[in-house]
Formats: sequence, C-alpha cells, structure tokens
Amino acid sequence: MPQIASSPHSESLHAGAEKEPQDGASRSPASFVGQCIEVSVDLGTNENSSNSDYSSGVEDEGCRGTKCFSAFGASLFGFSIMGLAGVIAMTLGVFVSELLDTFHESRGKTSLVPALMDAMYGVGGVITPLLASKLGLLKTFAMASCMLSLGLFMDVGAGSLEAWIFWHGVVAALGSAMTFMISVNVMYLFTPKARRGLCVGFAFSGGGVGTATAAPLLSASFGRVGLQQTMLNFAISITLFLVFWTIVVALLMRFGHEFQDHTMQPVSSDESDRSTEKRKVWEWFKRSDFSILFIAFFIFIFGFTTQLNHLPRYAEDLGYDPVTSARLLTVFGIANALGRALLPQFGDLFGGEYLRVLIFTFATNGIAIASLVACGSFISLNIVAGVCGFMAGGRTALLSLVCCQLFGQQNAVQTYGLLCSCFLLSMSFGSPVIGWIHDEADSYTPGWLLVGGMMTTAALICAGLECKIKATRRASGAGKKAADE
Repeated sequence: MPQIASSPHSESLHAGAEKEPQDGASRSPASFVGQCIEVSVDLGTNENSSNSDYSSGVEDEGCRGTKCFSAFGASLFGFSIMGLAGVIAMTLGVFVSELLDTFHESRGKTSLVPALMDAMYGVGGVITPLLASKLGLLKTFAMASCMLSLGLFMDVGAGSLEAWIFWHGVVAALGSAMTFMISVNVMYLFTPKARRGLCVGFAFSGGGVGTATAAPLLSASFGRVGLQQTMLNFAISITLFLVFWTIVVALLMRFGHEFQDHTMQPVSSDESDRSTEKRKVWEWFKRSDFSILFIAFFIFIFGFTTQLNHLPRYAEDLGYDPVTSARLLTVFGIANALGRALLPQFGDLFGGEYLRVLIFTFATNGIAIASLVACGSFISLNIVAGVCGFMAGGRTALLSLVCCQLFGQQNAVQTYGLLCSCFLLSMSFGSPVIGWIHDEADSYTPGWLLVGGMMTTAALICAGLECKIKATRRASGAGKKAADE
C-alpha cells in the first residue's frame, strides 16, 4: 500500500484495516459506525467515471462501512484541526492590535510575532513528514499537541513582547504547524480520490470557520478580562480540544481504511519527470514543474498575511474602533471557509485540473489587496475582506490538490511540505516589511501595492506553467498519433 509520508509508519497503525470484518462479535466498531452514516456519505470510488485520467479505476478492497467511517472521520478531523490553525494563525490581526496596546512597541517589532509564526509553519511543513515516517502519525500528532498547549500556557505569564515572540511565535506556532501537516496527511490516507476535492475542501473550510468565530470572541474577551485571562481560558480550551482529537486519530489509525490511488499519474510538463517514485528533498528542485510552482508560491506568499495582520489596524487608522475593525476578520473568515469548500469543487468539475483554479485565486487575491488603496468606507473594506478571504481560502485548499495533480498522491504531502517552506523563506518577512514600510511612509498604500503586484506576478508564472503542461500534452498526443499511423 502506498504511503504518503516519506517512509512507512513505524507503528502498526492499521491492524485489521486491510481485512473485512467478519459478522458477529469480531466486527469492528468502525464498521458499525460507518454503516450507520453510509446512507448520507457517498464514498465515490468512481469506478465508472468518464474521466479516466483522474479516476481510480479499481475499487479498494475493504468493508464499505469501514471506508465510510474513515472518510467521514478524516474529513471531520481535518475540518477541526484546520479550524484550530485558523484560530491560531489567522486571528493574529486581533492579537497584533492587543499587543500594540499592551507593550507599546513599534508595529515592525510587534509584527515579529506573526512573522515567526509564518516561519514556523514553513519549518513544520518540512519536518513533520520526516517525523511521521519515524514516529508514526499518532505519536507525531500527540507531540505537536503538547508543544502547542505548552506555548499557549506560557503566553499567560509572558510579561514582555520578547516572551510572546518566543512562546507564541515559535513554540505554539510550530506545534500548530505540525498538527496542520498531520491533518493533511490523514486526509490523503483516509479519503477516496474521486471525492478528494470535496473532502479536502470541507476540511480546509474549518480554517475559515475558526477565524470567523474566534476573532470577535477574542476581541471581546480582551476588552472584558484582559490579555492574560483570555490566554488562560484559551489555553485550557485548546488543550481539551487536542486531547479529544488525539483519541480520534488513534481510532482512525486502528480501525480506518487507507484508500489507494490505483491509476493516479502525475501530469508533469517534462516527459522524463513522470515517475511517481519517492525522491529526496533536493531532487524535487531538479524538476522544472516543481521549481516553477515553488518560485510562484514563494512570490505569492510573501505578503499573504498582511491582509490578516494589518487589515484591522488599517481600519483603525481610518477611524474605526477596534471591535468594529475586528469584524473584518469575521468577514474574511466566513468568506475563507466558503472559498476552501467551494473552489476545490471546480477542480473536480474540470477533471482534476486544480492548477487552473489556483491561477484564478492568485490573480484575484492580488487585485483585491491592491484595491485597498482606494477603500475608505467600511462597506468597501468588507467587500475586499470578503474577496481576499474567499480567494485565500481557495488557495489554501487548492495548493495541496495541485501537488496531487502534478506529482502523484504518494508525493503530495512531501511536495506540499516543501512548498510550505516558503512560509519560512518568504512569508515570514512579508508582515514585518509591510509594518516597516508603514512606519517609514506613515501609510499602508506602498505595502498594499507591493503585495498586490507580487501576487499577480505569481499568477502569471503559474499561467506559464499551465501553458507548458498543455504544450507537453499536445506534443505527446501528436507523437502517439504519428506512431499509430
């Protein structure tokens, strides 16, 4: 059975999952639960799909009830952990505003908190697949959960911005990044390929839901009980949440069914690059399609978090109060959830051509951010926040699916993790740079234009990659036709 992680799990994660449960007492609890909800969940093994390039072609062996339990459980787990990532990483605009008022430091220095969080997401994207291959998904998830809880509890007693930068920006962020990557791994292992866009879209929509609900709650709590008490309540709640989902992961590992993408072939722009065999990290950069995608994402992600970290403060500069300004993140979060759920479906409709949809999200997100320079009314700010949230949500879900499209299922998490290194190499600099530009120019206008231009440039680079892939397909088709004649 192909594995998503860089090598097989060291734990016996799936004892009994490969065999169909027998009738009677030996039947697994997962089978019973799965059969109860089977009437409402379509596993979509896609045996009869008309799109032969993007269908499994062969139905996995195993009890349908166990399959249903696996797909449902993995999707719900992904939704919840993505929601947690949204709460931790995407509500930083509220935290930045509170930290500015609490510690009275410059915006550039305060932006180091979200900047280091971005960097830790890049580190987590690279190291989590390696740890999962050595320790197994369950132990890696438990370790990451402990790191996240520790960082949040230490935030409670942090008496300086420097302490916040370390405990929240490094420790909590790395733990959150690792739980995020484990959820992606679980999604690919336990969801059927023919409905993967639906399952992944639903799971990633949790990030938008988390942002939409947490931003106003945190802002209100800061106003009522202050930063310290808010963080204590927050840390306790997240710890209990992680304990519950660790138990769920253990059940999935024990009773779940891994889906196999029997005929999934990567759509490489290079004929010599079509092998789906696992590669070492540095070998991926020898592939032109991966290198082009990496460069495009590197450019795009530079200013991605500016719309989260600086938008509420930008609204305050325009004269709106902090609570009203925080509502922009609620709009962003709701739209983000919708984008994550809906945009991947277009990739399914196009037969797995997720790259085309990704190009659209890159370009639209860049244009929307650049248009902030013309926004003055709160209605216009809400419209831009909604468009940015919708496109940002789609990008988040689509990027992992593009990895599956171009490089194959078994390489999806490894390549996605490498792309996440751009969080460290590029995105971690974006928020402080925009904060520094504001401090120097006393305006966000140059920063918005810079970020919008970079995102649009990234869309053009991806469009070039799409054209390269099409040219390769046409040449391949013409060669086959000539050979037949």
